[in-house]
Amino acid sequence: MQADELEKTAQSIYKQQETRLTLAVDDGLLLPAVYDVLRKLELQFPTVEIELISLPSTDIAVDVAKGQIDLGIMFSEVEAAKQTDFCYVGNIDYVAVCHHAYPLAKAEEISLTALLPYRQIAVRGREKRESQLLLSIASSTWWCSSYNNVLALVNRQVGWAYLPLFMVESQLARGQLCAMQVAFDHATWSVPVDLIYSKGASQGPVFKFLTTELKQLYASQPKR
Repeated sequence: MQADELEKTAQSIYKQQETRLTLAVDDGLLLPAVYDVLRKLELQFPTVEIELISLPSTDIAVDVAKGQIDLGIMFSEVEAAKQTDFCYVGNIDYVAVCHHAYPLAKAEEISLTALLPYRQIAVRGREKRESQLLLSIASSTWWCSSYNNVLALVNRQVGWAYLPLFMVESQLARGQLCAMQVAFDHATWSVPVDLIYSKGASQGPVFKFLTTELKQLYASQPKR
């Protein structure tokens, strides 16, 4: 077994393969199939060490620019594009939701003015910055660094939120959550997604494999 490991390590060095890679994903974009991509990577590159972390998109942009993260999956940010290299890969559908017993659940044609009295649950990063495409609109807002935390609070009727459709689809189908009839969303809100990495970063075989797989994954998401 030790001889096999040494052989794999030697082959990795010969191929100039990375020894480790840090991948950061906004959990609003952490599709279940991302884990399948990482499984494929593990089979293809058994000696590489992967660090998978979840951060808000605004924090991912900062840490990639500093060289602390090798590859990030985040919502498109104009400011991030100035400081990093990026590649637009697809869109993720978002929907305004609340608990089925929340006051807004049965309301129709909800205007922006009608939303203002109700607490919104939203995401922002370490520097209290929101994603430019996912700005809060309510006068009263609670903040989280994770969409999973947002969903937990919505399920406890603390407020309403915009959440990725893939995170709430099963609860909508069961009637646990309701899709709010927001007057200013004529169609499903679709948010662009970028892969980002440091300017001039070296792109070894692991990086190239991972970016290729992730591009295919996000590009294949169904449009609604």
